[in-house]
Amino acid sequence: MLDLSPLEKLVDAIQNGKWKTAEDLIKLLVEQPTGRSDLSEENFKRRIIKIIKDEYMDCKKKTSREKVTFALLSGHQEEYNEEIPELRDRLIEASQIFTDELCHGEETISNKASDFIKTGETILTYGCSSYVKRFLLKAAETQKFTVVYVSSGSKSLDSEMVKAFSSRQSLRVVVIPHSNVFAMMPRVTTIVVEPQAVYANGGFMAVSGMHVIALAALHYSKTFLVCGPTTKYSPKYGTACDEAFDKIQPADDMLPSTDKNLLGQAYALNSLYDYVPPELVTLFITETGDHPPGYCYRIVREIYGTEEDI
Repeated sequence: MLDLSPLEKLVDAIQNGKWKTAEDLIKLLVEQPTGRSDLSEENFKRRIIKIIKDEYMDCKKKTSREKVTFALLSGHQEEYNEEIPELRDRLIEASQIFTDELCHGEETISNKASDFIKTGETILTYGCSSYVKRFLLKAAETQKFTVVYVSSGSKSLDSEMVKAFSSRQSLRVVVIPHSNVFAMMPRVTTIVVEPQAVYANGGFMAVSGMHVIALAALHYSKTFLVCGPTTKYSPKYGTACDEAFDKIQPADDMLPSTDKNLLGQAYALNSLYDYVPPELVTLFITETGDHPPGYCYRIVREIYGTEEDI
């Protein structure tokens, strides 16, 4: 389930914050500290700021249509510093509509499952993902197929996913270690995974180990689907050299905690994220539809605005 707590803070600033103009509100939101390490909170801010600018311009069009037309034709950059009495109420309504869309996003994506999964196919997935889980369970309502779940190394997360899939009689569940992915790939029809973040160039950030799976899928010419909401789309251009991929996590799943001598002698690097380039992806599936990696930049422009707005 998508964590909406960062969005709730932004909506609270709209409702109860001390601001008079759209410019004041934008500054207030930008100055709010970011408490998460991923890109989701930054993306929420960008979406809300885009909503603020759109609502501000809609209000101005009603009061001074000629001035707005002149500004657009002359290339004048709007400063958003005019006080508009009804702006707060309009923003509260618009932010509520945006929140409702996010809450139903997972259901919208899962409803597309029958278009991509058919009876008799073998679907491989990796990582604990609520979107992928719901996507596959929705397909299982009308289709019978096999799910190959690649163990992530976390017993609690793995058991949660396997238990969910095993609850459906129409699903045959096979669990394999990550080292067996290449050997299993010839039997697989489609790979379905969730991103941590999607970049404007069509690449995406995912849990560590995803790049190897994507390379195996490319080698055997398998369909590679990425399911996730547009709130994970970032205007940044991803590369494997990005500092976000330098993060590591505790090595508890790699080394036995009972062997104290081993823990003292070995230095284990357990990376947190992988970068998967766009050429390894077949399609992205979002609440607005499905599209190839080359379309990501246009999606980013639609939801965040121009480069100046971003």
